[in-house]
Amino acid sequence: MVSLRAGRLLRAGMALGANNVGTVIVQLLTVPALIHAWQPGLYGEWLLLSTVLGYLAMSDLGLTSVAHNRIDAACARGDTAAASRSFLASLIILGVAVGGVLLIVVVAAALFGATMWDALPAMPAGEARLTLGLLLVDGVLLVGYSHVVNLLRSVQRVAELTTWQSAFRLSGMLAVPAVALLGGRPWAAALASLLVHAAFFFALVVRLRGKVTWLRLLGTMFDRSEAKTLARLMATFALLPASTALYLQGALIVVGALLGPVAVALYSTMRTFTRLITQFVPIAGSAMWSELAHANASGDRVGVARMARLLLWVTPAVVFGLVAVYAIGGETFYQAWTGKKFTFDHWLFVWLIAQASVLALATTLEVLILSVNQHARYAVLYLLTTAAGLVLGYMLVPAVGLAGVPAGGTVAALVPLAYCVVYALRAAGARSR
Repeated sequence: MVSLRAGRLLRAGMALGANNVGTVIVQLLTVPALIHAWQPGLYGEWLLLSTVLGYLAMSDLGLTSVAHNRIDAACARGDTAAASRSFLASLIILGVAVGGVLLIVVVAAALFGATMWDALPAMPAGEARLTLGLLLVDGVLLVGYSHVVNLLRSVQRVAELTTWQSAFRLSGMLAVPAVALLGGRPWAAALASLLVHAAFFFALVVRLRGKVTWLRLLGTMFDRSEAKTLARLMATFALLPASTALYLQGALIVVGALLGPVAVALYSTMRTFTRLITQFVPIAGSAMWSELAHANASGDRVGVARMARLLLWVTPAVVFGLVAVYAIGGETFYQAWTGKKFTFDHWLFVWLIAQASVLALATTLEVLILSVNQHARYAVLYLLTTAAGLVLGYMLVPAVGLAGVPAGGTVAALVPLAYCVVYALRAAGARSR
């Protein structure tokens, strides 16, 4: 069993690594391409409109994680009927949640639209509305795809799952700069991303029908008690994607409110450059998620302890290595990457590196908590500290400039990191009875 698990972890880790390498390469190419095609002002406005994708992602409310933890555990026990009940209940809940978020966005646009469009001087109001609408539809596809593709976890094909996720994400990321470089406006780029994502969603459904055979049980397996259980679990888990969206999009809103769209483009560009740490370090945790869920469901506490010890050793080492690379060549590469169109802000760079390092450590170790749905206290703590970090950053910006945003976030993120370290040390010390 250990050798089989090691093989699955290795394949999953390699797939996640390749996925992240591809993502980073595309990000590095996309930013200068969009800056060249649209100039910083229009690019900044595109980033502001794109924040809607982050808030739509919040509509998942952690449902994908808690539902697929239960689906994985049911499959580990051989109970495919329970897996089917969990998946059907999760689809119904997800549909309601996405509809609720869409309604909120539409109402907000109707009430505050005039103010919103006035804040986007480089984009006519009609184009801004069309772009926002296309991004909303694309966001719905993104949420649905992310939920459905995780069914591959139930048959322990995490490497294939990662490949599908990577193809979906990278296709949209490539479509946007391709359209922009051909002279297309933001609405055309949003439409291209939407069409590519729709094609991938259709192909995924065809694949799953042949691979996850228990999906044939859907339609007659709705269980109200299972829906209530999922709703209870996601009520607290929802705080985690909310915190992530708050961290990613809230910072842009703070910068935009205080310093304007050009500053948003500068901040977003530098953060994209430094987020290599948060993209690569959590690979080990992501690769272990499904294995941890299966091991806990089958009572394999020794296996859980081994994986926890591995995370505690690997994670800090990878963070240290990446920080060293940034320290040696970060400024030189950034200047070449952006064509020197943005001033290199040394302190912004330092604090973004610090924030990315702390978040990477926490998001890697938190898989030990999340894979068994023991997330209630941690989720509340994470949301509160994320909000506190934004408030602190808002207060620091007038005094220290853009660097104040990641500085506040770094200080606040130390608290959930400490929680994760303590939990991981306890898990690493566990023994089978």
